Parts: sequence; structure tokens; C-alpha cells
Amino acid sequence: MIELVNFILKIKRLRKIQLIILLISMVLGGILEALTLSAVVPLLSVFSNETGVIKDNYINSLITYFNIANNNNHLFIFTYFFCFIIIISTIFRLINLWYSYSLSAKIGTDISNKVFTNAIYLPYSSHLNKNSSELISMAAIHVENIVTSIELFLRFILNL
Repeated sequence: MIELVNFILKIKRLRKIQLIILLISMVLGGILEALTLSAVVPLLSVFSNETGVIKDNYINSLITYFNIANNNNHLFIFTYFFCFIIIISTIFRLINLWYSYSLSAKIGTDISNKVFTNAIYLPYSSHLNKNSSELISMAAIHVENIVTSIELFLRFILNL
């Protein structure tokens, strides 16, 4: 946990703001998915209704609020509403996935730039003693591992 806090403190301010935006977006996505799950009950209630009388007070309050008088329209309206919520939730989830991978790549680019900048500004004598291809390959491998870790962490948070 301490390493995560140190890592977050060392990234750029812009990336911190983007991480906060991503976390807020993930919370909104979770709310949309909860709304999708809560929309199943009214839809099933309307589907299972054979007499035309809906016994659920919540659904009846929605029907009176939107002034839906025809019983045949109930099924279509709740089905369209359910499909709309699923589509919006799915689009929001896909955007969150894209943004998390994009942000991980940007953080990896920042880390890679910092590593190479530090390597370039080493004294000349240290460059004579080290093999630069080893430094480049090790930096590339470690940065790739860091980016993969960030992607997995963000995906874990997204799936909560």
C-alpha cells in the first residue's frame, strides 16, 4: 500500500487528475450497472402479469407518473427502458475500459521518459562503464511490467 501511495505521489499532476476522473467515472458506471440490475424486477413483473393489474406499488407509481394508461404499452415501455439502460451501461463500461488502458499507457510513457532522461543525464564516466543496450532493455521490460500492473489494478477496480 505504501508503494502505491509513493507511486501516486510521483506521477504528474495531470495523471493524478485523470486518475480521479477515471475513479469517478468508475463509480458512475457502477451506479449504472446497479440501475440495470434494479430494472430487471419491474420488467419481470410486467412480463409475468397476466391479468393486467400490476401489484407492485413502485411500478404503479411509475405508471401513474408517466401517465401510461394502456396495459399493452407497459410491456413495450419497460422493455425499451430496460434495453436503453443496458445500452447506456455497456457504452459507459466500454469507455471506462478504453480510458483506463489509455491512462495506463500514458503513465507508462511518463515513466519511460523519466527513466531515459535520468539515464541520459548520468555522468559520462558511468556511460563508459555500463552497457547502454542492457540499460535500455531492462528499462523497457520494467516499464512494461509497471504498465501491465497499472492496467490490472485499474481493471480490478473497474470490476468491483
